[in-house]
Amino acid sequence: MIRNYAFCFITNRYSHLDNLKYDDLITKDAILDEMKFFKENGGGSVVENSAGSGDLKFFQKISKKSHVNIVAGTGFYVAPGQSAKVLKLTKEEIYNKIKNDFLLGCDGIKCGVVGEIGTSYPLDSFEKRLLEASAEFQESYKVPVTIHPSRDKRSPSEIMRLFLEAGGIADKTVMSHLESKLLASVSC
Repeated sequence: MIRNYAFCFITNRYSHLDNLKYDDLITKDAILDEMKFFKENGGGSVVENSAGSGDLKFFQKISKKSHVNIVAGTGFYVAPGQSAKVLKLTKEEIYNKIKNDFLLGCDGIKCGVVGEIGTSYPLDSFEKRLLEASAEFQESYKVPVTIHPSRDKRSPSEIMRLFLEAGGIADKTVMSHLESKLLASVSC
């Protein structure tokens, strides 16, 4: 019974709109408190997976105040969350954006991970270009990549096939949220 309840809650995560806010003062203060708590309890580094949509200056400020190293991510999330301009980017343009975020950074802040790359099922054409560009960049620079598959149980294998064919390195890649594939068979 608890298992079914947990699955129902996971599938209804947008029912609590306050949980979707992450840029207000209350949330920013909570993040700083969590990072200080993390450091006080032996933590040293956190990988931030907002795929280039995070506030790098905020992460830098939090890092300095908490003394926790924050590794920023670059890339893009699922196609439905992108602007029309971003959806038109070529694979080469996506690759160059990722490369710029790693090598030049933004205001002196460089990214240290590609991701979390978000995908749908079936993969959107933009998401395919994104995965291919991420894999090619990983192959060239040997950097870590994190990928968020869709909830469909076929998604992880489709992603990894495409990613590896494009040059991705399996042992430098994290496939997040696989628990949702395991819970997909539980009904509410």
